[in-house]
Amino acid sequence: MDKKKDSLDLTVPSNKAKSKELEPDISSAIFGMTVQNQPINVLYRVNSKRNSKKKPMHQLEIQAGTIKAVTTAKKLDAAEAQMLDYLFYTYANTPNHDNDGTVIFTVSDYLKTFNKTDRKSAKRSIIKRLDALYDTSYKYFGGRKNDPYDPQYSGKFHLLSYIQNRGVFIVKWDPIFYEAFIANHIMPMPHSKYGFILNPRKEATALYVLRALEENKRKNASNPDRQNWMKVSTLLEYVPSLKTPEELKEEGDRHYYDRIIEPIYKAVERLARPTDKNRPIKSYCFTCGSGKNKKLLDLGDEKVDYNLFANANLEVEWNNYPEKLLKQWSKTKRSKNKDKQKSKPK
Repeated sequence: MDKKKDSLDLTVPSNKAKSKELEPDISSAIFGMTVQNQPINVLYRVNSKRNSKKKPMHQLEIQAGTIKAVTTAKKLDAAEAQMLDYLFYTYANTPNHDNDGTVIFTVSDYLKTFNKTDRKSAKRSIIKRLDALYDTSYKYFGGRKNDPYDPQYSGKFHLLSYIQNRGVFIVKWDPIFYEAFIANHIMPMPHSKYGFILNPRKEATALYVLRALEENKRKNASNPDRQNWMKVSTLLEYVPSLKTPEELKEEGDRHYYDRIIEPIYKAVERLARPTDKNRPIKSYCFTCGSGKNKKLLDLGDEKVDYNLFANANLEVEWNNYPEKLLKQWSKTKRSKNKDKQKSKPK
């Protein structure tokens, strides 16, 4: 038994089996359910490949939007983001998760979700990734007043502690993190299970692109015209596995096609692979202009102008996305807003 992380209760609840309380609304085998909000989305993009610098005592400092992370891990990248993603996915599908700050899973659960077979290798990966998250502290200065999904907070926190025994992992959200960012602050979001089978080392860009597209669709639940497209310049901000053009310029590298354009193109291709029936994206296109001047952008041309690419849009058609849920949530939100307006004193 690994005791180094914290003194947590090792008793596994008898209802440990994965909850189906969120699943009945999703008929698709491609999508499950997770939870998200603005701070969690930013945490997902903490990556030492972008905006990081070495500090004394073998520490790395990483800036990602409103979050500054300091870690003693050698790096934080898509592997840790994928682990955090799995923790929230598991948390969302745990019975009564609203009243508990604990995530419990087994190596067998992990193997099934990530489509792996090697138990020893999987256990090592889990421990390595959880250790990296445990060895990181965060400072957050952001949020908006009266927005539960972008809560105001200023200060330092950790994410989690954990223990494991005989293939059972018990993860406890840090109390400050739980109260400030999870309890009463999370909203459900459909999430493609495809994100768990992507290789975070070789397919990091695809992981981040998928997450960005999912966030965009969920945030625009009440605006169908905005759900299925993103401006490429915005998308690039959500992909920390790639250097920014400013960083490349500073390094004397202006190969924008090789370092930015082609990786994005290949990542979207990966998410829309026609031979994979469980792919999250059915079809896509990059377009520039609008109305009668709208045209397709051919990314196979290495001479494509970077500014043209950055100002283009990525439009997608989802593969069996649970659209009914978005309509349901949008309807509920409109109803709540009407009730608020009625309750305001005249």
